[in-house]
Amino acid sequence: MSRNTRLLVSLLLTSVVALALVASSSPAHENVTIRIYRDGEYSIAPGQQALLEGGWSACSKGLTQDWVDAIDVDATLSYNGEVIQTIQGKEADKHWTPVAQAGPDDSGYCLWPVDSLWRSNWRYDHLKLSKPGDYQLYLRTYIDGRIIDGGDYDENGLPDYWEGTFSEASILIHVLDK
Repeated sequence: MSRNTRLLVSLLLTSVVALALVASSSPAHENVTIRIYRDGEYSIAPGQQALLEGGWSACSKGLTQDWVDAIDVDATLSYNGEVIQTIQGKEADKHWTPVAQAGPDDSGYCLWPVDSLWRSNWRYDHLKLSKPGDYQLYLRTYIDGRIIDGGDYDENGLPDYWEGTFSEASILIHVLDK
């Protein structure tokens, strides 16, 4: 093989590898993470998938599990003013990850010394975004009962209680056709 042929083959292989790397890191193939606790507007390009996500950290594994057991997530997805999907009850409950250690409490959030915060995430990737257009997603999270997480947000030296509606979010999702 001549020197020019080897150079050409080397350039072609380098180009193919570079194109493959660019294609694999293309945003069109990544999830678009939609935070369930806040209002927002998102665009979903062809090849992308919407991922609804929220989570909770607390000062112990048991307090985090109490949160998962007490919180209800209700979601309603509409297209052209017509409800096309609801997510609630047991369907929503099964999307919490197992409670796991989340790292040290560097913020001093917990009222007592802890080695680690504990966390669970809620993730849902089955939104029915089947055609281009604008979708409206309404999310409400609320707590059955009254719970603590071990933190003191108002800095009065006592654990804060959580009860009732935790968050409401109205989210506009633009599904693009190209």
